[in-house]
Amino acid sequence: MEAVPSCTLDELIWEVRQYRPPDVLSAVRDWSEKLEDYTTRHGNQPMFVRLPKRVSYHGLHQTIAVTHHFLTMIAKLSLLNGHVLSSGSMNEDRFLRLLRMATELYDPADKGQPEKIIFREINKQAPYQEEFWQAIPRALLLYLDANARLPNPEFDIDAEFKAHFGLDVRTFLTLGFLLYAQFISERAFYPLLGWRSTVPAVRELGIMTRENVEALLRLVAADQQKFKDESLKRAASGTGNDQYDWNAFFKFPVIDIGNGNHVLPLSRLLIYRLHDAPFHELADLHQGQGGENPFRAFFGNVFQEYIGLLLDDAFPSQAQREAGGPPVDWLVRVRDAALLIECRSQDFKIETKSKGDRSLIEHDLGRIARDVVEKLPRKKESLASRALEFGLEDAQSWHYLVVVRNPLVPVPLVRAKIDSLLTRPVPYHLLSVGDFEQLLALEDTVGVERVLADKAQSPDELGKDFRSFFHERRNQYRFRRNPLLQRTFDAYFEGLLQSRRPGPKASPPAR
Repeated sequence: MEAVPSCTLDELIWEVRQYRPPDVLSAVRDWSEKLEDYTTRHGNQPMFVRLPKRVSYHGLHQTIAVTHHFLTMIAKLSLLNGHVLSSGSMNEDRFLRLLRMATELYDPADKGQPEKIIFREINKQAPYQEEFWQAIPRALLLYLDANARLPNPEFDIDAEFKAHFGLDVRTFLTLGFLLYAQFISERAFYPLLGWRSTVPAVRELGIMTRENVEALLRLVAADQQKFKDESLKRAASGTGNDQYDWNAFFKFPVIDIGNGNHVLPLSRLLIYRLHDAPFHELADLHQGQGGENPFRAFFGNVFQEYIGLLLDDAFPSQAQREAGGPPVDWLVRVRDAALLIECRSQDFKIETKSKGDRSLIEHDLGRIARDVVEKLPRKKESLASRALEFGLEDAQSWHYLVVVRNPLVPVPLVRAKIDSLLTRPVPYHLLSVGDFEQLLALEDTVGVERVLADKAQSPDELGKDFRSFFHERRNQYRFRRNPLLQRTFDAYFEGLLQSRRPGPKASPPAR
């Protein structure tokens, strides 16, 4: 009987620390580029590599999956445990060995707890598999347009972000995107010395001042010590080294490898950071001692307005805000169907994702979803009793949608947990904001209400995640990018191009 490949985290850490962190990060960058190229050419399919026998487990024939989360974990372990004086010489075989060991990790403490293993493993992999082209347009719409739609908002996200972090949202996104573009063409560079002319419009924008660049780097970059400190601060294990601990690369995707020289090991993590930073930084800033957080509470209203922007674009003049009593966040009449939409900006806590304990999961789901799902039938009854007032007198079907800002994965397990917390069954749809954007982007030959009816045809179908559902029907539905996000994306980059046209002389680049 052949041995089953397995590896402990201590074994992987011992192996990683043989090499200098800059060498490990360089190898991670090489493989992340291969992975990005592969997934682009193969439609987000997994990338498998057949190992040479000399680096496989006991000379077995082995094929391993190369994934973003394995690469990021190796980079993280190197920064937490590696030393610049390590004597090992990195090459492709040695890095493949690290990758192989990362795929073989197991945690004896999880033995006999398959639900816990699945939950922690899936959350370790999220959100690397998400597409990220929409991150910049979604950030612009969320932090600027949606915030501006609120009457007398408690916070002005743009002004708050600039006051506390030195950059308005648009400048932060633009500088961050230019940094991303720079790293696509350069393996490493020193941002404070100037940016290469290979990046379009850099010198004409007038934002490449030393002050702005330093403000950007404070938000997206860290040296090894700063990375360690942040990892320890947010580690559910208390060590930072647990494979399920939150990875500080989500906060600091850019690494200062010495003397101000910076690298970006996984490019998509910088795009994720650009999207998330205004929310997370302001939320951390307003965290109260007793757990109260006025900014997080306020941001629920911003997220609701973002969903309204998407609805207004897809169904002009049809979306009704805070309809009924008790009110539903959004009510939309689509042909003979009524859509009742609730918006939730909360997410699982870092501790919940890291530990995967049932009590933590259920507590978070009660806070995020149970109460809102429980109330949906009563809200429908209220709307039905006033059908003429809301234009629902001849509605033939009703669909309940709960849209969350971040995917609650794994969806089947999460759905089962939510349903077990309800006092009676409720036939609702659970969508991430990405799912919702895609739902509204399906060409009208099918219709949103038809898609929802197809999804609700059985309890098993209803319990699936929308990503799998859409994938199964890729030949049945006509997919496209969300039109609102696409127009925002196009207008943003057109604005960058316009900055190159003749006009006032821009400020010189940072020196």
